[in-house]
Amino acid sequence: MVDLRSPYDWLSSVPGLVVVGTLLLLDMVGDKVPALDSVLHAIGLVVAPASGAVLFAAQTDLNSGLPPAVAVLLGALTAEGVHAGRTAVRPWITASTAGVGNPVVSATEDGASLAVTLLAFLVPVLAFLLVLALLVLLLVLVLRARRWLRRRRS
Repeated sequence: MVDLRSPYDWLSSVPGLVVVGTLLLLDMVGDKVPALDSVLHAIGLVVAPASGAVLFAAQTDLNSGLPPAVAVLLGALTAEGVHAGRTAVRPWITASTAGVGNPVVSATEDGASLAVTLLAFLVPVLAFLLVLALLVLLLVLVLRARRWLRRRRS
């Protein structure tokens, strides 16, 4: 379905898929546990931009005209932007729901990720528009969380 060129072709090998699948499973399960999700989000501040950079670089064809360095930068910024938004909102969710809302939000994030991934393969333009809408929603949630935290500290 997606042809990854060297040096990223190892991602589609059996060992690569096992590693990625294991990390996915650990993240999906760990993100539902209120204390563990905070640790995972802290680790993700480093892992997200690195994985985003690798994924963008891996899918960028040399014939696309996009320089590899630009693909790496775009991937890192996109992944870190989404992750930073999630990380900023999560303490607000934990505090306002005593941790009960974390698994619900995490499952919603998982569903949205699956939907966007499927749309990216089936209807790329619609996936792009959905990502833009989700980023706007994330920005609204971050701003609300910041206001809530400021009021709480006052």
